[in-house]
Amino acid sequence: MTVVVRAVTPEDVSSLLRLLRAKAQSDGVPQQLHATEDNLRTELFRSGATARAIVATIEEEVAGMATYFQTFSSFLMKPGLWLDDLYVDEARRKCGIGRELPPLRGAA
Repeated sequence: MTVVVRAVTPEDVSSLLRLLRAKAQSDGVPQQLHATEDNLRTELFRSGATARAIVATIEEEVAGMATYFQTFSSFLMKPGLWLDDLYVDEARRKCGIGRELPPLRGAA
């Protein structure tokens, strides 16, 4: 099985929302999730968007995701990234997806 990690596309939004819902449920806070397909599309793909996401696919099926945004450290005087969510579909765990998802180095 080959894991492919790539930037989220508009076509991935329903899969991303499915994984966000699963993560919220797993965290015991489903009522705190306010994401919808519409607001995900708006926030991820608008000009000047600050929210970012990557997905991990196996055989072209979205099996994991990470959401993040850029930060800045006034102590280090360098940009950085805040990894907000990291989730792998339960059925696809133990396939190495979690190890592949954080290729965010250099993205800041």
